[in-house]
Amino acid sequence: MDLPDELLDQVLGHVPPRQLAACRCVCKSWRAVVDGRGLLRAYLAPRPLRGIFINFFHKQGHSFFSRDAQPQTTPRIPISSSMVRVLYTCGDAMHACNPATRRWATVPPPPVPFFRNHTYLMFDPTVSLHYDVLCFPNVPERPAPPYQSPKRHCKAKEGSSWTRVYSFRDFEKLPPSLKSEYRDEVATLGSVEWPPHLYAVQLFSSRTGQWQERHFIRQGDVAVTVADVWSDPHARHGPRALRRNAVYWRGAFYLHCYVDFIVRLSLQDRKYAVIKTPTFDNLLGAPVSHNDTHQKSNGYFGKSKQRIYYTAVNGYQISVWVLQEASETCQTIEWALRHQNDLEHDFQRHYNGHLIGDKIGKSWTLDPCMEESSDKGDNGWDSSDDSVTDAGEEGINGNEGYKNCYYGMDFLGYHPDREIVFLGSHYSGFAYYLGASKLHYLGSLYPNSGLRHRSLAAPTLGSFIYTPCVEDLLPAYNDP
Repeated sequence: MDLPDELLDQVLGHVPPRQLAACRCVCKSWRAVVDGRGLLRAYLAPRPLRGIFINFFHKQGHSFFSRDAQPQTTPRIPISSSMVRVLYTCGDAMHACNPATRRWATVPPPPVPFFRNHTYLMFDPTVSLHYDVLCFPNVPERPAPPYQSPKRHCKAKEGSSWTRVYSFRDFEKLPPSLKSEYRDEVATLGSVEWPPHLYAVQLFSSRTGQWQERHFIRQGDVAVTVADVWSDPHARHGPRALRRNAVYWRGAFYLHCYVDFIVRLSLQDRKYAVIKTPTFDNLLGAPVSHNDTHQKSNGYFGKSKQRIYYTAVNGYQISVWVLQEASETCQTIEWALRHQNDLEHDFQRHYNGHLIGDKIGKSWTLDPCMEESSDKGDNGWDSSDDSVTDAGEEGINGNEGYKNCYYGMDFLGYHPDREIVFLGSHYSGFAYYLGASKLHYLGSLYPNSGLRHRSLAAPTLGSFIYTPCVEDLLPAYNDP
C-alpha cells in the first residue's frame, strides 16, 4: 500500500542522509518525494573549498595545499597511487574514493584495453550519489617502421635488458618497396578523422556495477585527424603535456582533448560535438618578455561559478574565456573573452620583496598536519573579501634586483564558486582575482620531502580542486 506523500515526507525526513540517498532507489514515488521536497538538499549543498591536491614532477605521491586552520587536518586518500584524482588507477586496478569519508570502492577494469589517463569519474551529488566512470579510446598508434635488424643498442634505464634503438639512417637503408609501403600505411592511418564519426566510450555505472559500451554520433564538423594527434607535442608526457581535464555540467560531459579541442558528450541523446578552443597565438597582442621567449601557450579547461572557462597561459600572460552555449538568439557555441593581463610585474614585485628580506604573509600550507579529526570545522578558504592586497605591494617597484629563477606560471585550477584562478610560480602558490586583477600570495608549494629534482619548468604534473562531499554510497566495510 502506498503512503500519502505528506506522511512519506515526515517518515523520510527522519532518515539519515546516507540511507535517505539509498531510499531514492526504492521506487519512482519515493524518489519524487526526496527530490521534490529537497530532503537531501541540506546535506548535499556545496561545501567550501578545502584545498588543492597536487602531483609534482620528480616526486612520488601527492601533496595537499590548503588554508592554515586549527586543528590542521589533511584529507587522507586510502588508496596508494601516484596520481591524485577521485578516481585512482594503479595498473589494471581502479578505485573510486571519497577523501572526506575515507571510503573507497574497487572499479573492475573495462572489457577493452585502456590507458589510465583516459579514464574519468563523473559524479554530481545534487543529482545522485551514484557515480559513473568513463573510459575513452586512445588514438591509434603510429605504425612502427619495418626494420630488419638493429643497428645500435642502448641499455635500458631499468634492469639489465637491452633496448633496440634505430636512427633515420636505418630507415633510409631499407629497400624502396618497404619504405613506400610504410609511408602509405602511415598516410592512410594518419588521414582518419579523430574522434571518429561513431565514438565508442566505455561507461561503468555504480548503480549496476557493470561496464557498457556507448556509441555517440558526431554532430557538426570533424575535429582533427590522427596525424594531427601524432604531431601534437602536448600529447607527450612531461611539463608541457596537455592536462586532459574534464567537466560534468548540465547533463553533458566535456573533455579537453589533445590538439587542444573539446568534446561535448550529450549523455541523454548519445550525440557529441566538437568545440574548438579560442585562438591565443598573440594573447595580449604583444610579444612575451625576453625571459619567456621559449614559452609556448598552454590551454587549461575547467568550471567555476556554474560556467565553463578556458584559460591560456603563456609565460606570465593570462587570458580567460567563458563558454557561451547555444540559445535562441545564438545558434552556435562560442567563447567570450573574459579577462586578459600580463602578471610579470606582479611576480617581480613579489620576488623582489623576498630578495630585500620583506616578510610576506601567507595563509596556505603544503601538507599540513596529518592528525585525525572529525573534520566538522569549516577549514575552507574565505575568499569573499575582494579587498586583497597585491602580492608585491609591500615590495619594491621595478626590475632592480629581480632574478627570474622560474619561467612563467603553472595553472592549478579554478575556485569552484568565485572567479579566482589558482596559479603556481617558482614553487609558490597564488590566487588571482579576475574581477579585481589582483594577485594574492598564498604560501610555499615546495615539498618538505620526497622531491628528487627541482624543475625550472612547470613542476606540476596534475592538480585537483577539492570540495568535500560528506555523503556517498561507497561501501561501508572500510569505514575508519
